[in-house]
Amino acid sequence: MAQTNVWAAGDVTAVAPYTHTANYQAEIIATNILAVVERTGSRDDEQETADYRAIPRAVYTDPAVASVGMDEVTAKKKGIDTVTAVLDLEELARSGSDGDCGRLVLTADRSRRVLIGAAAIGPHADEWIGEAVLAVHAEIPLSALAQVVHLFPTYSEACGRLFSELSG
Repeated sequence: MAQTNVWAAGDVTAVAPYTHTANYQAEIIATNILAVVERTGSRDDEQETADYRAIPRAVYTDPAVASVGMDEVTAKKKGIDTVTAVLDLEELARSGSDGDCGRLVLTADRSRRVLIGAAAIGPHADEWIGEAVLAVHAEIPLSALAQVVHLFPTYSEACGRLFSELSG
């Protein structure tokens, strides 16, 4: 009997209902279809699968709200020993010059020493949370994240300060 493959993308999957998630799913589907057509990956165990740990979320309000991964409550429900660090943007030089407010919260897995989640509210939070998205996706050690040099004065400095605090 011939193998039948069924793939789905977008809202029908009921996973992270965002356009960027649908695009990600579509890329995986295209790769898998090409593998089947080329007979290089016709077995299910050779198919690419989605990794949803680091799908960013955003609400385009003023100020913007963005997040990625798990918060402390969700992580604890999954049995993860967490450590959380918080920084109010008012502590940054950029906020002082622009008069903006906001907050960044980072959640890390204490034993593995990697970032597992982030939430931000502030000017363009949907953009500067990208560093946390990469950190969650790639499981970059907190010690390496703490060594990253951030532009001054920017809101992304908040990431640098909290990475240092979490890695300490």
